[in-house]
Amino acid sequence: AEKEFARIVVNEVARLERILRDTLTFSREAKYHLQYADMNQLLARTEAKFGEVCREKRLLLEVRPAPGLPPCIVDEDQIRQALDNLVTNAIDAMTDGGTLTLATSTACENGTHYVVVDVSDTGPGISADLVKRIFEPFYSTKVIGHGTGLGLSICKKIMEEHRGSIRVSSASGG
Repeated sequence: AEKEFARIVVNEVARLERILRDTLTFSREAKYHLQYADMNQLLARTEAKFGEVCREKRLLLEVRPAPGLPPCIVDEDQIRQALDNLVTNAIDAMTDGGTLTLATSTACENGTHYVVVDVSDTGPGISADLVKRIFEPFYSTKVIGHGTGLGLSICKKIMEEHRGSIRVSSASGG
């Protein structure tokens, strides 16, 4: 019984650390270390980091880097955190297998050229009313104790501080 209580305490401390870290990340004043980065290399790093988890969960991980992608001026650690949050959410959404796709491309909107990183999954999708709320702090569809509800609001904050944007599209039921 004491071992079980000790395990519970250790798990709860780890959960509180995650909540505190996410809260501090969300509320901190940004101090970015900007440098040129290759988004395709970030995709490769993300593939290496999550490849084993995907195999364990019977998920197919597809990586589609765009050739000739221009470098971006970013804080690489912050972009990695945003990518990790998105990938973790995608993995969590696919409980019965599926495909996680990471892709890069370029786009032009209102005369401004962008590098686009897409994270997509074949999970159940999100209903339209929830799509409007997913970037709100502390909003979560996960069971209590799993996640902090700050992951996507942190992603949004990071992208806005990089003068970029984050968008979601979902087909409910797929």
